[in-house]
Amino acid sequence: MTDRYGVIYTHKDITLDALQKLLCSELKWAYVSRLDEARMLPCATDLPELWPCGRAFGPKQEVRWQQTGEHYHVDVLTETPNGFSADDGWMRAANMIDGINEREILLWGELGEHSDSPEVWIEMRIPRPLYYPVDDLQRALLRVVVQGYDYTAAHIPVATRWAVLKQDRPTSSCVQEA
Repeated sequence: MTDRYGVIYTHKDITLDALQKLLCSELKWAYVSRLDEARMLPCATDLPELWPCGRAFGPKQEVRWQQTGEHYHVDVLTETPNGFSADDGWMRAANMIDGINEREILLWGELGEHSDSPEVWIEMRIPRPLYYPVDDLQRALLRVVVQGYDYTAAHIPVATRWAVLKQDRPTSSCVQEA
């Protein structure tokens, strides 16, 4: 546990233009979904037009959106309070968040065999390919993880901010006897 803490800002009625400006702020990846599909993609400003629900993330913050009619409900999770004014409709979540803990989230699947599709991952229990836009793909590294942060209140996680998507080598859980 660190002495840093997270902040959550909420806007219940943000315009598409304002959301697109937020998506330009050092966000690198996005997890997007609709009724018929969910994907992990590189972050782009046109995502809310194509996907009614999503979360874009990068090392400094995460932006979550849900379309509500013509506008969007948006949450911003960050460790650096910055420029989200009540005058612009932003509300800061209650100051109950008192710490953060690092977390790794293992994503489903194994890297596919086709060199023509380097971002395709396969999981037999999911009947479709999975796409993870990993930088510097290495076939020797067999899993994909999201590095993130649990925002805590009284040492209990209340929200998890995704930060970085990367490949990782599985750690051995075998205990060797001396």
